[in-house]
Amino acid sequence: MNDVIWQETAVAEQYLSGVRGAIPLAEMQIAVMLRLIRAARREQGVQAVLDLGCGDGVLGRAVLDQFPNAAGVMVDFSQPMLDEAQTRLAGQNVSLLALDYGQLGWQEKLPMQQFDVIVSGFSIHHQPDIRKKTLYAELFELLSPSGIFLNLEHVASPTPWIEAQHDDLFIEAIVAHW
Repeated sequence: MNDVIWQETAVAEQYLSGVRGAIPLAEMQIAVMLRLIRAARREQGVQAVLDLGCGDGVLGRAVLDQFPNAAGVMVDFSQPMLDEAQTRLAGQNVSLLALDYGQLGWQEKLPMQQFDVIVSGFSIHHQPDIRKKTLYAELFELLSPSGIFLNLEHVASPTPWIEAQHDDLFIEAIVAHW
């Protein structure tokens, strides 16, 4: 992802204070994410977490709060987002890395090569479809045995009517949030 707009502090702040906070059912999405992780890793526990396109670290923080002995690796292309993540994740066992996972070979710069949990939220959609396919293969290679990858993301609606319903819900949530 080579979109310089995310390098601007004002853009990152506007997203974090406005749009991200208004995502419909965001708390429920995180609760479901944590439930799936607990179910998938019930016996093995969680030692290593990768948050891809971490933004301010909201997903990684939720996982690390549930599994306080785990180490986290937070990856984002945007330095302003990583600055926010550093604040949110103060005191946590994390590495914050400015990496562009849109580029091949990004994973070779990670401090570990096996993760029990990989999460991403509203980030991968910025990649072209062809890159998404290779990225998913790269993430699969980074998963430990019985590891879990969860991508909290929006997807294309199958019909214009459903898309309009989603858009209306999102706009209402943003207006209510502000």
